[in-house]
Amino acid sequence: LTFIIYLFAGFLLYKILSKLKIFNDFDLFFIVTIFLIAPLNITRVAMIIFPYSLSYFLFFFSLYLLQINLEKDKISILIRVCSLVLFFTTFQIASFLVFYLLALLLIYFYEKRKGRNIITILLRNIDYVILPIFYWIIKSIYFKTSGPYIDYNTITIYNAVFLFPYRIVTSFYSSIIEVINNSLVSFDVFWFIISLILFFQFNKNINNDNSILNKSDEKHSNDKIYFSLSFLFILVSMIPYLFVGKMVLNEGWDIRNQLLLPLGFSFFIYFGLKLFLNLFTANRIIQIITVSVFISGFLIININYYLDFNRDWIKQLSIIENLKLSDEIKNNHSFYLVDNTENLNAINRTYSVLEFSGMMTATYGNSKRIAINDKQIYREVLSNSIHIWLGYSSLKDYKQLQNPQYKIEIEYGPFKLDRFTQFRLMLLKFWNKQKYKEIVSNIVKIRVSPIQNLTWKDLVKDVDANIQF
Repeated sequence: LTFIIYLFAGFLLYKILSKLKIFNDFDLFFIVTIFLIAPLNITRVAMIIFPYSLSYFLFFFSLYLLQINLEKDKISILIRVCSLVLFFTTFQIASFLVFYLLALLLIYFYEKRKGRNIITILLRNIDYVILPIFYWIIKSIYFKTSGPYIDYNTITIYNAVFLFPYRIVTSFYSSIIEVINNSLVSFDVFWFIISLILFFQFNKNINNDNSILNKSDEKHSNDKIYFSLSFLFILVSMIPYLFVGKMVLNEGWDIRNQLLLPLGFSFFIYFGLKLFLNLFTANRIIQIITVSVFISGFLIININYYLDFNRDWIKQLSIIENLKLSDEIKNNHSFYLVDNTENLNAINRTYSVLEFSGMMTATYGNSKRIAINDKQIYREVLSNSIHIWLGYSSLKDYKQLQNPQYKIEIEYGPFKLDRFTQFRLMLLKFWNKQKYKEIVSNIVKIRVSPIQNLTWKDLVKDVDANIQF
């Protein structure tokens, strides 16, 4: 379902950009292709991220409806209302309140093309201008944030001003530069084959008297404008998170903060590449090869990301099978977790309190157990943030944090979970379920040992070198 949603979002972007009539067919093809395959927000595969993905699609659908109305001489009330309602719906994901700037820019573009001044534009589109303000008022009165997330989206001067320069540079490097680097450094035979296929396909469809990169002075000048716009798109994608103290990083669950980046990323890559190659007056062959290498790199890293999540899921199933065999875990409630198999985890993350507690809930049918990872004791216990999670579904029966009773160590099992084993398990899942279960249960092994008279604070001293602040 997520795949279909993102595919339709790409289709809507294609329709929106093509209606602007400022991009040629090659521009459109490569912008939308990179938009679709950009290795960003890979956490979209998780069900918990689905509301983000749905809002993402609805935003571009709303933008498309808005554009339809802007192109007409006579406004359709029905389309206008639908567009406003859908935009309003996307605002439940707060970052869209800032990304909504794109809708206002689209209005300005069309109205200015018709020769209207700024006052007329504002008056004709006052409903769109005040929509985010109206949403904020409604939310502040009737849908106030409460509980542990009361300050989740609070903007402070410290975050918005003092920390902003550092965080924008760090986030840009992690989510743009690092993503590009990761996509290009692991060149292998598979990548070469895909690049070769793409090269011949692109070359086949290019006019003999033209290259992918139109070199007319006018187009070259426009490319500079579009490349500059990429930074604006990236900025409005990151600001909603940076202003409230979050980062847009390429690891852990922070990857979900890349939700709005694909548009800016596609403009940055495509027009940056055009400008760079034009500096060297690269011929058509070089241009096509370069584009093919980038696109194939993005495809391969996406495939690897999806395989990583599949590997992570197999590991979780293996943990659950091992939990079923442990009476110590079944009959107790507080655990100190040491995971020595973290390289099997997707997106370079450490299992959070909710994740491992969720596995125990799935195993035993109740949520009265908690396990805190050795790398998270400081953050979760000593900083008292553990109380944020108490009451969530995977911890709803665990009322008050108590000292650890047992140490759970996750070790590698006899079966190595490499890519070959993954593909083998994909087949066995349908053809031989008994063998599938046997292999899965031996991917990891759990060792349980009692903890005598130690508090969480005592354990912090033992793992001080591994504390993650």
